[in-house]
Amino acid sequence: MVAGCRTIVVAIANSLFVVALPVCAALPGCEMLGLSWSPGHPGPADLIEVWAPRAPFIPAGGSYASSVAMRGTTITIDAVQTPTVAPFPGYRFVPDVEQQPVAVFGPLPPGTYVVDFQQRHYDATTSATTPGCDVQQTLAVEAEPGPVVLAPVVEFYNAALDHYFMTQDQAEIADLDNGRHAGWMRTGQSFLAYAKGESDARGGPVFRF
Repeated sequence: MVAGCRTIVVAIANSLFVVALPVCAALPGCEMLGLSWSPGHPGPADLIEVWAPRAPFIPAGGSYASSVAMRGTTITIDAVQTPTVAPFPGYRFVPDVEQQPVAVFGPLPPGTYVVDFQQRHYDATTSATTPGCDVQQTLAVEAEPGPVVLAPVVEFYNAALDHYFMTQDQAEIADLDNGRHAGWMRTGQSFLAYAKGESDARGGPVFRF
C-alpha cells in the first residue's frame, strides 16, 4: 500500500473484496489546518512563529515534535504528533500546539517563501508514524515589518479582597480609576504589551482568571 493511502474492505453477499483507493485524498479536516504567522507581516529582522490551528481530528492540547528545514525558498516543517520527543532527536518539543507555535524560524531576507507543513502521527506502541495533513502556504517577508501598537497593562489592588487585577482595556481602567467598582486602587505598576488586534499578530494570547 502506498504511504498515505488507505484500503477499503467491502463485504458483499459473504464475499470479501479489498479495494485500494486510486487517489490518496487528504484527511477530512485538513482544509481547516490553515497556518498563521506571528508577526503577520514579518520583516528581515524577525523570528517567525508558525501556528497551526487544531483540525477536527487532532485532540485538544495535542503535543508535537517538530523540525524545520530550508531548501532555497521552501521551508519544510515536519510536525509529528507525539507524547514525547524522545524518538525524534534534534526536534523541538511543543507540549500544547494550541498554546505554543508549532515551529519557529528566521530571520529571513525579504522575499516570498513556500511553507510546507507536513503533519504525521506517531504510535508509541509500534514506533511507527503515519502521514496526516500536508499543507502549503505562501509566506511574504517584507523589507519593513508590519506596524505595531503598544499599550500599558495597569495593575490594581483590592485590599478588602486581597486580590490583584491587571488590564489593558481602557474602559476597565477608567471604571476602576473612577470608583465604579469600589475598593480598587492602582499599585503604580504597569508594563507595555502589544495591543490586541493592532500589532500584526505579534505576541501570544494572555488569559486571565
